[in-house]
This record gives sequence, structure tokens and C-alpha cells, in this order.
Amino acid sequence: ISPDHFIPLAEDTGLIIPMGEWIIHRVCLTLKKWEAQGIQLDDFAMHINLSVKQLMQKGLPRRLADLFAETAVRPEWIVLELTESSIMESEALGLDVLTALRQIGVRIAIDDFGTGHSSLSRLKQLPISELKIDRSFIRDIDEDAGDAAIVQTILALSSNLGLLVVAEGVEHASQETFLLQN
Repeated sequence: ISPDHFIPLAEDTGLIIPMGEWIIHRVCLTLKKWEAQGIQLDDFAMHINLSVKQLMQKGLPRRLADLFAETAVRPEWIVLELTESSIMESEALGLDVLTALRQIGVRIAIDDFGTGHSSLSRLKQLPISELKIDRSFIRDIDEDAGDAAIVQTILALSSNLGLLVVAEGVEHASQETFLLQN
């Protein structure tokens, strides 16, 4: 089953909550195992997609802090990803929850950036650490002037806000060259 069908079903049935907790726990155990094997994790982060339902669970920041303490995993090794549309469209999304997550050391990324309805005033208020440029802009970046302009703008915006940026779907040397030059 493709994620496009599976994830909404998991959200509708409520299974997204226990699945998400299991995934985060497994990620922590994997990171700890890698560290014990001598893998250098200082310049590494494991990205985990979250739905708004997961994010709005009561006590999520405290539970994550407890899990990090229990597994001895450094929170900066974790990046929680939320889609642009879920962050921008959900008024229920608590800025205080995102802030609490950042305070325990977790990084927050906006996934699929450029495909939703961003509010720049909301974007500057969010305690995020990175933007992920959607692959739809990267695919034809070296052939489509519009895609190139959008990516350049997102790169400039990210730089000016002090955010890391990830370009999804880089598959060709010409795409890599364009991104590195910009």
C-alpha cells in the first residue's frame, strides 16, 4: 500500500499514534546501536515524519525527553518533519508544542516546502531549523526557469532566516550543480 493511502488510513483509525511511538522508539534504539558500533553521529540526523495528530498528543515533548534520557540518545540527532500544509493550515497546531520540542533539543523541519500555502509571517514565528524543498521543484530545475526562480528564492529565504535547507529528489549532476552554485 502506498504511503499516500496508508498514512491517511492510519490517521483516520488512530493507529498513527501507536505507530509513531513505536517508530520513534526504534529510531532511538537504532541510533544508540550505531553509536555503540563507533559510527560518528555528530553530523548526522534521523528524520521522522509526524502528522499533526501525533504532534498534538498531550505530553509529547515530555515523553520524548524521557525516551531520550532512557536511551541516552542526543535530541539533536532527531529531526521531526511536518508538511508545510499541516503546519500552515492547522490552527490547532500549538506553537507551544513546537517550542517545547525545540527546547529539549529536537530539530523541526518543514517538509514539502513550496507546495502548500505558506504564511511568511507564520513561518518567521515557527521554531523550525530547516526547510525541505519539494522534489517537484528540483525535477526540472535545469530546464524550467520558474522552478529555478522558486528554488533560488527558497534558498535565499532559508539563508536569511538562518535555516538549513534540504533539496529532495536530486538525481542528476546538473541539479546538484545548480543547487551548489546557488
